[in-house]
Amino acid sequence: CSIGRTEHNNVLIKSVQKISDVLDFEGPVNIQFRSDPHGVLKLLEINPRIAGAVPITLCAGVNIPDLSIKMFFGDNITEEETLFKEKSVFRYLTEI
Repeated sequence: CSIGRTEHNNVLIKSVQKISDVLDFEGPVNIQFRSDPHGVLKLLEINPRIAGAVPITLCAGVNIPDLSIKMFFGDNITEEETLFKEKSVFRYLTEI
């Protein structure tokens, strides 16, 4: 079973903004953090691609593939298109 969650975490959002400003990404990028036992965020990895967990983001109200297409064609992206709801998603995968 795996659990995914979207949350409004200002510390995390600011950390991602700093990384994005320094590395100057274009298009989708997956930046992963994990909290240590003391609640301190630790950077795990940066992947310049659409994340495998994009269904969680879509469930929360942000359509990353659609936004990527808009970026590619130079279309404007509104702030409303980037707003998301806090959601939890549970997945259970079994071998067949």
